[in-house]
Amino acid sequence: MVPKRRMSARRALLDGNFARRELPLREREYCIWDTELAGFGLRVRPSGNYFWFVRLRHRGKHRRITLGRTDELEAGLARAQARRILAEAALDGLPKRAVVKATPTMTDFVEAYLSEHSNPFRGIKRNKGRKIERFLSEDEMARLGQALADAREEKPLEVAVISLLALTGCRRGEFLNLKWGEVQGRKLKLTNSKTGPRIVWLGEQARSVLDRFTRGPKHTRVLPFKVQPASAVDWFWRGLRRKAGLDDVRLHDLRHNYASLAARSSETLPMLANLLGHKAIDTTARYAHLDDAHIITAVDAVGSELERQLFAG
Repeated sequence: MVPKRRMSARRALLDGNFARRELPLREREYCIWDTELAGFGLRVRPSGNYFWFVRLRHRGKHRRITLGRTDELEAGLARAQARRILAEAALDGLPKRAVVKATPTMTDFVEAYLSEHSNPFRGIKRNKGRKIERFLSEDEMARLGQALADAREEKPLEVAVISLLALTGCRRGEFLNLKWGEVQGRKLKLTNSKTGPRIVWLGEQARSVLDRFTRGPKHTRVLPFKVQPASAVDWFWRGLRRKAGLDDVRLHDLRHNYASLAARSSETLPMLANLLGHKAIDTTARYAHLDDAHIITAVDAVGSELERQLFAG
């Protein structure tokens, strides 16, 4: 049951903007009640600290539950918690948590941010992570190709997967889960990729890899592993890269290498995003690194042109 409103208390819309105001301080603590949610309020202490709280009636007595300080708990979350506590009290009596200072629940986040169309991660710096720039030189690619050729007869499925990843820049799961019904000439019409349905166009080289296998019914896998395919490919890759002298190369680096080669071939970011199946250009941009040799070549070319312009006379 919601308590009766105190007519003498100040009332305002208790949102984030209001909580950031410099409210007048008094000798004793005072309250400000929300104009929209009865029982939801803000306590202003003489120390200058503001606290969200909810006030309810239980067994004939008023109970006040502190939700948290305004500098630690956003207004939207505090309101969502207050609404939930009042609902629990109306249905089941006193809420399970007598004093609510714990971490907000997922329900609180959803209610607060979806209703306000707000990003819950606003103001939080994105983790930059560790920047990895690993490209395969022409010599390294040749060693990898030779190792694949040597293993083709014994491990045709594993060799096919690695070859396709290198030739298309696709994700591993996109080939491990590929069905014959998704193979349509020179394109793959993927129904369940990481970013949703998408089309992958195949070069002649990639298409020739698929042509080594007999086409089956639409619902069957193109690469019919008898064991867990992901584990089989991972174990094979470890041995293959060791044989090729590429111990520091991850399987995902083949995708990175594909994107970087396309970038060096002057493909635009929108084209790269299409090739890699990215929804956001920002995701594509992090793949489009250039190795030192190509940077030096570009620097020399620009410097040469500037030198010609500066000293033409």
